[in-house]
Amino acid sequence: MRTLKILKDVRESIHIAAKTSGRRECLGLLAREPRSETVTRMTVLPAVTSPSAATAEPIDVKRAADGLAAGGLIPAGLWHSHASFAVFHSGTDDATIRRLMPAMATWNYESPPPKFNAPAVLDQDTAMLPLAEGQAWVFSLVGEPIPGTQDHTRAQWAEVTTRFGKLEIPFQARVDQDRLVLAGSDTTLILRLPPATTLSCRREQAVLYKTALLYSLVVNNRGEECVDCITVHNCAGRVMLDRQPSSLMAVAGLDEPPDNAATHNSKGDGSSLEHPNDTRAVNWAECCL
Repeated sequence: MRTLKILKDVRESIHIAAKTSGRRECLGLLAREPRSETVTRMTVLPAVTSPSAATAEPIDVKRAADGLAAGGLIPAGLWHSHASFAVFHSGTDDATIRRLMPAMATWNYESPPPKFNAPAVLDQDTAMLPLAEGQAWVFSLVGEPIPGTQDHTRAQWAEVTTRFGKLEIPFQARVDQDRLVLAGSDTTLILRLPPATTLSCRREQAVLYKTALLYSLVVNNRGEECVDCITVHNCAGRVMLDRQPSSLMAVAGLDEPPDNAATHNSKGDGSSLEHPNDTRAVNWAECCL
């Protein structure tokens, strides 16, 4: 089971927002620093609210995410209040997750490293240098312009040489006079550039599969809470969501004493009022384009 780590004062701010909203729901974003597992900020989104629902427009979510990005933060998921009802993920919540989480995953995607770590010639005019996190530099030759058009003739590497040996500084690319040198971890590719050609490069996703971990936190105005982990799988643009019950750990900030952190599982105590949209669905996978 994954654990949502959240600063204690951020968690308290969420519960204050829920109590302030009283019998109406409210919602907002969770935010964290890139590469961090701890939520360090919350925002409240403008929304249409009622005692059983809170709906935010995607444009408002984007504006909030852009504001977070300006401060060096990225969205970590959603939080919302169930007012005085029990804490769980309702059918309405499921629809909100399907609608908003894929867009929020953009800031959180991670790719597995490529299974290859050597530069390669992809075509007579194209070569590739793999990088970390599923990325790669792709280099292309551009031939001479064709008179009267915006096109160019197709070029070809004048010579290709491969050298082997462990490198102290791997995964480097440089142009040395008339040669493109691509250094992997233990393989170096030397490509001689033909005359009257130019070289272009672009960064591409070398691995088609990537995932993002986000969280959906539900609270109510009595201080109860539950949280699910949402895994967004993206394979060549096709998205699948998987939701699993999670736990929550409130942690101290850097300027607070490291006292005992509070941990809660994702289930309520069963004594609260039922929410009108209670479906008790905790595991699902949804495909969407």
